[in-house]
Amino acid sequence: MILIKAEALLMQCQNADVEINLIRVRAGLIPKTGCTLADLKHERRCELAGEWADRHRDLVRWGDAKSTYAKALHGINGN
Repeated sequence: MILIKAEALLMQCQNADVEINLIRVRAGLIPKTGCTLADLKHERRCELAGEWADRHRDLVRWGDAKSTYAKALHGINGN
């Protein structure tokens, strides 16, 4: 819920440092300032690493699904 709030704030061109840093500090990471949508995307990917359905919905919502799914998975191209 905290990262959803952070995303909503960023989409409204508001600062989401407090929300993103709640997650980072809990994980033992140093806080960031001036967080961007790219920072939020990274935090959601790390925080929800095992939640494939959440990742898929994130990619679709952000318009990143097509380009992400077109990339080779973990550097493997299937040849």
